[in-house]
Amino acid sequence: MLFVLLLGLVLSGCRLRAGAGSSGGSGATTLPTPIPTTIDLPTVRPTSTPKPVPTITPTPLPDLTVIGLPPESAGMAAYDFSATICDAKWSTKTGSVPCNGTDVTTTSGYVAPLDALSQGLSAGIGGLVMYPPHGGADDTISGRYPDFTVKKGDRFRTVLTCRARNFCDVEFGLEYYDPNGHTGLRRWSYLFADPPIVVDYPLDGIAGLTVQFNLVVQRHGEGLQAYAAWLQPHIHRP
Repeated sequence: MLFVLLLGLVLSGCRLRAGAGSSGGSGATTLPTPIPTTIDLPTVRPTSTPKPVPTITPTPLPDLTVIGLPPESAGMAAYDFSATICDAKWSTKTGSVPCNGTDVTTTSGYVAPLDALSQGLSAGIGGLVMYPPHGGADDTISGRYPDFTVKKGDRFRTVLTCRARNFCDVEFGLEYYDPNGHTGLRRWSYLFADPPIVVDYPLDGIAGLTVQFNLVVQRHGEGLQAYAAWLQPHIHRP
């Protein structure tokens, strides 16, 4: 009997110790320690500023019917050769020429803006006068303008004549340069006794190309007074 009582006490103590161990002594459940994590955020690259797209600023032109050009369709002057005379590189066979020469008696070539009033025209009409060298084999003067992209419908328009109160016996030329080289478009021969030549030349044949237009004047003979005038040379874009 005594043995049975002692065995019961021992078993009761074991159960009490097992319960205390499972509850941690307070009845609270121990939670696992959280493991810190690192979140890699994507790197945001700075955005680049887009380059401005070059645009053509329309050039307002006066009424060009006063110089003989037919009325233009609705549109704008996409390029004005007389207003940008100093953007071109002017030269003869022997060297460069300034864009606003003042010595009209020079033998080495001369180019300058044309004064509308001295030409008998109303103010506002632009133009340029080109004087090729006289004597010898250097008989040509030309001006190569910056890049210009031709679009379908563009037309080269001007009136060709001599400077007022001067003689000229010359050949005018419209040419262009592109990556493939140098190409001529049109030539017009002019003698001082002739009526002015009205030019309204379509450029559809080179539409889509980026070119450098080249205005040329070549004298005939000695040409001591080969003052060739381009009245309001421009490209009309409908």
